Amino acid sequence: MKTSNIVIIILTALCLALTLVVLIRPPCKDSEIRADGSTASWIETQNDSLIKSNASLDKQIRNYKFQTDTLRQKLLATKQTINKLKQQQHEKISRIDSLNSIELYGFFSKFNP
Repeated sequence: MKTSNIVIIILTALCLALTLVVLIRPPCKDSEIRADGSTASWIETQNDSLIKSNASLDKQIRNYKFQTDTLRQKLLATKQTINKLKQQQHEKISRIDSLNSIELYGFFSKFNP
């Protein structure tokens, strides 16, 4: 039983030591400070590049929205034109359906009795 107590104490001490090492050691960072201290200027350069890229993308988005609105208006106008043509065709068909045989003969032969 004394052996198991010693093993438990050793394992506990080892866990405590590892925990302290992890807590005391500073975490590693992806953007470690370079030897010449150029990290800040590099970040500013990247930031400026991203700002320019973002402005360009914003301009493209505005252009695409304008194109979308223009196409949507053309589509609406085309749909209205199609509806008018369908209505006119339906009216012509209804008018022809209501004609009697003599009127139909005159209509198709361009002869008006």
